[in-house]
Amino acid sequence: MTFYSSLYCDENIRKKKKKIIRKIRRNAGQLGVYVIALSESSDLFDIFHVGMLKQAYFPKEKLHIMGLASSYEMAVNLAVQMVTDFFAIYGTWQFKEKLLVSEEAKWRCF
Repeated sequence: MTFYSSLYCDENIRKKKKKIIRKIRRNAGQLGVYVIALSESSDLFDIFHVGMLKQAYFPKEKLHIMGLASSYEMAVNLAVQMVTDFFAIYGTWQFKEKLLVSEEAKWRCF
């Protein structure tokens, strides 16, 4: 599991970002945290509750987390902001592959 170096967070999450990331790493339960990750399918992003990471079958090895939000609505707003930001940078809607291989998009294992 890796985290985008410029992790997108809403105002409520930004205050306690490091603590939330630590809890995600340690598989600790949390309420009111949603994860925005690069999708393994043809979609751009997957948005899901952090409780999904506690499932044994969930593929955490290939998970690239782009953002954290305090509600589903905030996660959708952050995903829209990410799409517009990445379109401005890369000039295309097909930026997922570019993000994975780009030097500018550094991935960290916090």
